[in-house]
Amino acid sequence: MAFKGAPESKNDFLYLNADHYMTVPTSPAGPWVLGYRNVLYQSPDEGKTWEKIREMETGQNAEQARADKLANAKTIRNATCGEEELDGETVAVVAADITVSQGMVSENRYTYFVRSSDGFIVKAVYDTKAPGFEMVTTQEIEKDPGLTLPSPE
Repeated sequence: MAFKGAPESKNDFLYLNADHYMTVPTSPAGPWVLGYRNVLYQSPDEGKTWEKIREMETGQNAEQARADKLANAKTIRNATCGEEELDGETVAVVAADITVSQGMVSENRYTYFVRSSDGFIVKAVYDTKAPGFEMVTTQEIEKDPGLTLPSPE
């Protein structure tokens, strides 16, 4: 992730499901954050211990996120489709401009790189312009069938 005028930051985002995921800041290093069973946790020691930060409403949040995405989808414009070579494989590249109006209004260009062999999104780029800041977020996505995450209780 890169905010215009600031150093780039990098994270690993590990996802099992909407109620079990973890963010690990890699550059600069920072506390790990874990969402598990409607609770948000933080670890200052790379997952050795977990401190409860707050409770969440995962199901309710997911419903609201779906509704927000449907509302935002009505603003899609300048859509493009094409192909590109990525890591030695041809991928479909789809992109569009979209206005996001939750929290603050931002103008965005979303670009997805979709593996042709199985339809999996292997890369996503989100270029965001909002009042007071601009940022570009790049996600490189891969499947990990053996992924396990901490389960604090």
